[in-house]
Amino acid sequence: PSILRLEEGIDPQRSAGSVAVMVQFSVTGMLSEMVLRQIATYRELGFAVVLVSNSPSFPEASWRAARRDAALVVHRRNRGLDFGAWQDLLPVVLERWPGAEELLLVNDSVLGPIHPLSPMVAAMRGAGPGFFGMLESIQGGPHLQSWFMLARGRAAMADVADFISRLRLSRS
Repeated sequence: PSILRLEEGIDPQRSAGSVAVMVQFSVTGMLSEMVLRQIATYRELGFAVVLVSNSPSFPEASWRAARRDAALVVHRRNRGLDFGAWQDLLPVVLERWPGAEELLLVNDSVLGPIHPLSPMVAAMRGAGPGFFGMLESIQGGPHLQSWFMLARGRAAMADVADFISRLRLSRS
């Protein structure tokens, strides 16, 4: 199985209307202060954070630190990188938070936040339902960079879940 360990955080936030699935990787499995701050930032923005570590190991000290702010902490085999993690965890997320209206898919591949994220998230929220990203790339054809994508509304969340569930995973 891909999922090696799964445990609720200290506050599982079962009634949250917004959920962030954050994928993390480090060679040692240790969570950096930056990653812990990212988790806290997403929580401050109103998201129940699901932290998914694709690291080879997940030391107990980092596990306990993640549980302080994450609603759910998961260690899984690094099959399919961040898209593999989202594929494995979206069914869990949709079952645990059936009333959620927002789904944020993020990973730790960028530095920060350096500036407050609240104005950018507020702008996305103010735009109504849909699918939003922080950065578009034209490399390999136009697409949103996968390190920050927000689905707002039940229809957008269903579309994202359907797309990711049918995705053929690769390292390419």
